[in-house]
Amino acid sequence: MKQVSAAIRSLDSEQVVYGAVTMEQLISDAVTAPRFLAFLIGAFALLAVVMASVGMYSVISCLVAQRTTEIAVRIALGAGRRSIAQTVLGTTMSWIAIGLSVGLALGLIVRNTIQTLSSAAVEGSPWMYISVVVFFVVVTLLAALIPIQRAIRLDPSTALRCD
Repeated sequence: MKQVSAAIRSLDSEQVVYGAVTMEQLISDAVTAPRFLAFLIGAFALLAVVMASVGMYSVISCLVAQRTTEIAVRIALGAGRRSIAQTVLGTTMSWIAIGLSVGLALGLIVRNTIQTLSSAAVEGSPWMYISVVVFFVVVTLLAALIPIQRAIRLDPSTALRCD
């Protein structure tokens, strides 16, 4: 910067030089605010996904755990552990299918509104929607499988005595 100032002063000693920066500094200053906004949006999006997955895990595992008595009765009546797991997982997957369908539909509906309100909004790709669906299906399966395994291994008489 001193070299630029000296070169300008050598041509015209009365010329005032201020705000001279390199091109790298100019570009860096120009992208700092959008980069920070993108980081904030990403951080809040990640926080929202974590909170949604923890909430969904909690609700699904609680709902499945509440069916322990029903599972114990089915086992006592002779139902196979595999058929019980399939029944509970089928119910759980129907819940998640409804939830994801409604969520994706609402997301597609408000997508244009969000893009008009914010210049920092990112256009959603099909891979993004697919990855969100796969992520929440995996979280749901984990949330359901852990209580199912616990309920299936539990002795039916013990489970029925707890109520």
